[in-house]
Amino acid sequence: MSIDQTFDFDLPVAGALQASIVVAQRYGLKEVPLVIFLHNLLSDPEALTQEIFEIADIDHQRVLNTLTQEVEKRYPQVIDWEIRP
Repeated sequence: MSIDQTFDFDLPVAGALQASIVVAQRYGLKEVPLVIFLHNLLSDPEALTQEIFEIADIDHQRVLNTLTQEVEKRYPQVIDWEIRP
């Protein structure tokens, strides 16, 4: 998703999205990778470290699948949004 998009979501989704945008801007990304958004949605945004980027680079699909499964359990409505990395 583009970092210049704005959304009106309830917490914790809005908090996770905002944290994801901040991280994307910090790393100079023009898009918010879905893996970062999902990670933030499932955990404390402060817990996001370089490790998640390294894991995503090594085995992005495995990380994405794991996080997506967790989101489906906790926030099934998120899957319908078609958020693109």
